[in-house]
Amino acid sequence: MKNIFKLLTIVCFVASVTMFSSCKKSNEDLIIGTWKCSSITSEPQDPFMNLFIGVTFTFNADKTLVANALDEVGKGTYAVDGNKLTMTIEGESMVADIITLDKKKLSFSYTETDEDETVKVTMNFDKQ
Repeated sequence: MKNIFKLLTIVCFVASVTMFSSCKKSNEDLIIGTWKCSSITSEPQDPFMNLFIGVTFTFNADKTLVANALDEVGKGTYAVDGNKLTMTIEGESMVADIITLDKKKLSFSYTETDEDETVKVTMNFDKQ
């Protein structure tokens, strides 16, 4: 009888540990879905960046991407490699650093360089 009690105790313990341990999803899995920009910052500050609040990105499981910005739709592809997010929309590629990615929030930053200056942009999104 003692052996059965020990066995049941061990089985219950293993089951409870397995049940309460959580598997962390990868960034590739977490990013799938539609995300709406809730805030954006830039260094140096650019007041025109606020026009992009409300932009949505839809990341599909097949690695396609749809961006809705300023009444225009752009289609492309994306790749996630650890904390790097590469997006190619209408032939233009951008590599961003993922700052936060969970079930509800996505934040990433990237750098834009033109002839005159370099601007670091950080975009924050909420899952839709």
